[in-house]
Amino acid sequence: MPGTQYPMKQLRPREGKSLSILAGTEAHLTPNQRVWLPLSNRSGQDKVAPERNRSWLRAGRTMNVFRILGDLSHLLAMILLLGKIWRSKCCAGISGKSQILFALVFTTRYLDLFTNFISIYNTVMKMVFLLCAYVTVYMIYGKFRKTFDSENDTFRLEFLLVPVIGLSFLENYSFTPLEILWTFSIYLESVAILPQLFMISKTGEAETITTHYLFFLGLYRALYLANWIRRYQTENFYDQIAVVSGVVQTIFYCDFFYLYVTKVLKGKKLSLPMPI
Repeated sequence: MPGTQYPMKQLRPREGKSLSILAGTEAHLTPNQRVWLPLSNRSGQDKVAPERNRSWLRAGRTMNVFRILGDLSHLLAMILLLGKIWRSKCCAGISGKSQILFALVFTTRYLDLFTNFISIYNTVMKMVFLLCAYVTVYMIYGKFRKTFDSENDTFRLEFLLVPVIGLSFLENYSFTPLEILWTFSIYLESVAILPQLFMISKTGEAETITTHYLFFLGLYRALYLANWIRRYQTENFYDQIAVVSGVVQTIFYCDFFYLYVTKVLKGKKLSLPMPI
């Protein structure tokens, strides 16, 4: 904001990395050069300012156990779903619309895959998530399309896409194409599971393996909330868009978590009430 005074913090980026300066210009930095980034001060603590449109900043300077466990939980959920489809040669009970939304989430979020290198871990995980998402969509609408339960997968995607697109333009950190698409992916991920939950509520039950998939998907988001808390404590980093969207997404899983513990873990069939 014009006239706003920011306390300054000195950061040393990697050699050859191009960072966005406060004025919006680009600087090619050597190991001995430093860039000054503005920090806002709230409650006596320094916070990273909202000009956070760089992947390296969002990824964090260090990994923590919550993020690693969250990524592994997310990966396990996708593997469970793919394994279920492949072994049974059937995709009944799985919402193809939810899988399309997740593929769209990864596509719009990882557009910087070949332009911003964070780490080998980060790059590999992005590629694996993209691959799993598109293979799942292919299995549902291609290889095993005859087993797809389209009659019960009837959630209208425009009810999610239209408000998410609008919100992405209204609430973002920087009005640039990549930043808007990243914001879109965060908002969309928070509601992408709704077609699947709607399908379960419509059919009245879900297969055990599908409930395991949903459990680990919800666990991934809960662990990422813990990751954000940890980063706030150790890095003074707070991403309002990601945190609020993550809380919303976790809320959608609350009823499911309760039913998973009280029914699925006891060997009973799961039925889910309509979450919205």
